[in-house]
Amino acid sequence: MHIKLFDLKNTRKYKFFFIILSYILSIIISVLVYFTGGTAMVYANLMYIPISIISSTTDKYQGMLHAVFSALLVGPIMPLSVSPYVPQEPVNWLVRMFTYITIAFILGLLHEFNKKYEEHITDILTHDSVTTLKNIQSLKKSETRASYPKTIVSLSVKSYNEMISAFGYDFTMEIVIKFSQLLKDLISRFDDVDLYKHEGMSFIIIIDNRQNLSREKTIDEVLTMSDSMKNTLLTVKEIPIYIETIMGIAYLKAGDETLEGVRHSLIAMKYAHSNNLKYAEYNTYLDYYYKNIMNIASNFSSALENNKIRIAAQNIYCQTTNKVYSAELLARWFADNNKCISPGDFIPVIENTELIGDLTRYMIDTAVEVINSNILGTIVLSINFSAKDFNDETVGYLLSKVIEHNIEKGRIQIEITESSIIDRERVEKYLSLISEKGILIAVDDFGTGYSSYQYVSELPVNTVKIDKSLIDKIGDSKIAKDAVKSIVSFFNTHNIVTVAEGVENKKIADACIEVGINYMQGYYFHKPSLLNISSVSKKGAF
Repeated sequence: MHIKLFDLKNTRKYKFFFIILSYILSIIISVLVYFTGGTAMVYANLMYIPISIISSTTDKYQGMLHAVFSALLVGPIMPLSVSPYVPQEPVNWLVRMFTYITIAFILGLLHEFNKKYEEHITDILTHDSVTTLKNIQSLKKSETRASYPKTIVSLSVKSYNEMISAFGYDFTMEIVIKFSQLLKDLISRFDDVDLYKHEGMSFIIIIDNRQNLSREKTIDEVLTMSDSMKNTLLTVKEIPIYIETIMGIAYLKAGDETLEGVRHSLIAMKYAHSNNLKYAEYNTYLDYYYKNIMNIASNFSSALENNKIRIAAQNIYCQTTNKVYSAELLARWFADNNKCISPGDFIPVIENTELIGDLTRYMIDTAVEVINSNILGTIVLSINFSAKDFNDETVGYLLSKVIEHNIEKGRIQIEITESSIIDRERVEKYLSLISEKGILIAVDDFGTGYSSYQYVSELPVNTVKIDKSLIDKIGDSKIAKDAVKSIVSFFNTHNIVTVAEGVENKKIADACIEVGINYMQGYYFHKPSLLNISSVSKKGAF
């Protein structure tokens, strides 16, 4: 087994080894001094070597004791010259002894200082500076394999980033300290447990199951602990803070890698967060799921470059004329086996990376090419814009393409979601620039977020697309029909047209007409169809 030198230094065996080595070296050197003619020869200076070794590996007291021993070896009984025999003057070996002791003392002090400094640096690296809890680095320095079965819980407070935005960093750190103290108190219900700080307001709890608690019993205990936190009010500077947590749970058998168990629990916690669950238990499916996500992210650029990303168009129909008003351009990813990867699988992944900008610029190029080639006539073309696309680079690319190709006003429309317009001050600036260049703006999936009618109406929006989750119900539910009717009525008074998304059958289409929706989109009218375009340049995507 590989043992790090840093760990070895802290063992008694290590110190004992160098003590014995130093004394043996001193005896050997004294013999060498005698048989080479006495202390008048330079070999007596070799005695500094064992003194330095013992002083720098043990402590100053061991070093000084050894200095006295070494000085006596080459002291009163060791002649200045063996042949002819000349004894040493007492002052000679006494000065030598004082020199040895001084060197041992100084080296011992330096050793102790370095040791304390190392311990200080190690403490900084292995403990969280805010809560003083051990961190993941500390876990890496401890046992690498579980000696007993363990339950590992990753626990995180959902609203950490919102806390920093609302209260500022310093105040949030006080919340973190209070919460960590609460957590320490709550985990005391377990007989053998360790608590580690991960990042933000995330923590790792490692519960030793040497008492052979069942999984069900452990989960019950952990959930009880979680409920205790939910029902506890943290008060910082007289401000009440409500805590909502999510957890990922993993289990280790004896002999399993502890850090691998931590990774499993973090995967489970991420899954719980993505699916709005209170907690999730790790299983091999989750590993496969997230490895697939990583595979999507790593292969997307190559797919875009090699024409694996193709564009489909879904027509949107006017309910009064039953003619095509516009078409939404949609990305379709075809794998090497020509199997289509669902947009629901890859779009959310790349929206969390800078790759979304590559896709958006590719969609812009496609829209420009479709307009220039006139393959869909003179209808409006819609492309999706994510929250990450509201930056100088992507918006500038869109505007430059519209100007460069002299695109007629009202021919291109961007679709944004409610969530992307939450940061109003930043987004509104870009929306104004886009609108000024004659590019239409639609709010997609309206009704799924928290934006008010008034808030949307104050933006330079031309179209509101009502989400399929509302449209699905208007054929059977009076409440849903009245809700959609109020949306349509409000936006019509503000000269904003409405589109029904996900119209699947005649019953829903008739209900949409009844409530006054302007346009309809869905499989009842038209399924997305691939466009036959091969000349779209991808240089904008890279």
